[in-house]
Amino acid sequence: MKIGLEVIKGPDKGRVFTLAGTTTYVAGRGSKAKIRFSDSDPYISRHHFLVEVAPPRVYFKDLDVTNPSQINGFFVDEAELCDDDVIEVGYTKLRVTLQGGQQGQPSPGHPAPPPASPMPPPAQTPGPATAAQSDGSPSQEYSTASLGTSRVRCHRCGLDLTVLADSDGRGYDLGEIPIYCCPDCLPRREDDTHRLIGPYRPLKTLGHGGMGEVFLVYHQETARLLALKKMSIDNPILGARFDREIFIMRELFHDKLIAYVDNGCDAASGKPYLVMEYAPLGSLEELIRKGHGVVEPRLAAGYILQALEGLAFLHRKNVLHRDLKPENILLKETSSKGVAAKIGDFGLSRQFSSAGGTVLTRLGMAMGTVLYMPPEQVEDAHSVKEPADLYSMGATLYHMLTGKYPFNFPTPQELARMQGKREHTQVSPLGALKQFMRKEKLRSPQLIVLEDKPIPVRKRNPNIPEALARVVDKSLCKEIPKRYATAEDFRDDLGRALAAIRG
Repeated sequence: MKIGLEVIKGPDKGRVFTLAGTTTYVAGRGSKAKIRFSDSDPYISRHHFLVEVAPPRVYFKDLDVTNPSQINGFFVDEAELCDDDVIEVGYTKLRVTLQGGQQGQPSPGHPAPPPASPMPPPAQTPGPATAAQSDGSPSQEYSTASLGTSRVRCHRCGLDLTVLADSDGRGYDLGEIPIYCCPDCLPRREDDTHRLIGPYRPLKTLGHGGMGEVFLVYHQETARLLALKKMSIDNPILGARFDREIFIMRELFHDKLIAYVDNGCDAASGKPYLVMEYAPLGSLEELIRKGHGVVEPRLAAGYILQALEGLAFLHRKNVLHRDLKPENILLKETSSKGVAAKIGDFGLSRQFSSAGGTVLTRLGMAMGTVLYMPPEQVEDAHSVKEPADLYSMGATLYHMLTGKYPFNFPTPQELARMQGKREHTQVSPLGALKQFMRKEKLRSPQLIVLEDKPIPVRKRNPNIPEALARVVDKSLCKEIPKRYATAEDFRDDLGRALAAIRG
């Protein structure tokens, strides 16, 4: 797929920028901008907008709130680009030409395209266990039981479930991945969740995402409690991401990664689904909320230390995660090792050798997610390497220790507190955030990541031990050579800092 941006008005009139491949392009007058304009248009910033090519779609994201961009005469923050769109920035206008692409949601001034055809269901093939998903109610405690030489029992009443647990011949292979429960001890089922998805009975909704919903489900034949993610929309990009997530999860197994169990296609809706390990203690994001924004250093470092073991395994298998953040690291109690931190949500993962965009600018994406990304991922999402994941892991640890992002930008918790003081307003969280950004004259998260330096962690929280602070600050260096090169290096330094704290 090729995209042409022809300058039809302004100091650079006649120039044509050709974009190809699957990646992100920063446009502006800065030295690192891939779409670089001359200095003759003073109203174009160093980093003015992003264009992401994620075949068959092309996304536009404006970065400058002082001199906002227009598409076809409309001021826009973000849009999917269509053939013959006109982008206006400062005195400059560019005409968009798409070759080999497929139209998605229309930009302003274009009619809506026909709906996309449904994604074909992924092949259903049994495989080794790997990734999981979290529960939103960590109030119940679950313990797991492996088959081995012991009996498998209901996690609540102790009823012997060994025969059921291995009725499909997978009980021994799955080990501690499932949580077992007899029918009498099941959590109370929510309304409107009576219909089976494949052989799985939904019990309650665990969460909503860009691709669909995640449910706590029960497999009655084997008495297993699991998590099921089901697509609910027709979108080729998200469908490809879902297929990639299934493929990666089936190929990988590590006790610090949420585990794959099954996949299939829902007969009623025709939508694919993925069945995973269930992590009932929730995510690090929920832990941050419960701790009123700050997690005790020994606990925070201990969980990240475990997650780095899973990340080191991913990198040894030449897999990048590319979306590490507190909500994607999940907690589950094990029978012998206490609470384990496990990496989940492989929707943006890719192997180093394969293509695939991150949809960094996808419409409606939570702004805060960008603040866990390193600058090189904003500049070129396709070409990032292992240090990008290490930066994101460091940003996650930073948030746990301080309750804040590494930059001056409100977290969802801070924004909720601001909204609570204005109860008479009826504004969505995203709308409230945009209002706050305008009031405080905050720039877009992408621009902040590209141009600002992370705030040293001890400036946020002076009580953090110095050895731990040095590890966090090194992980967040904007210059890649100054950052940790491998997950093992990060893990070893963090382990030494944690030992000094426990000391």
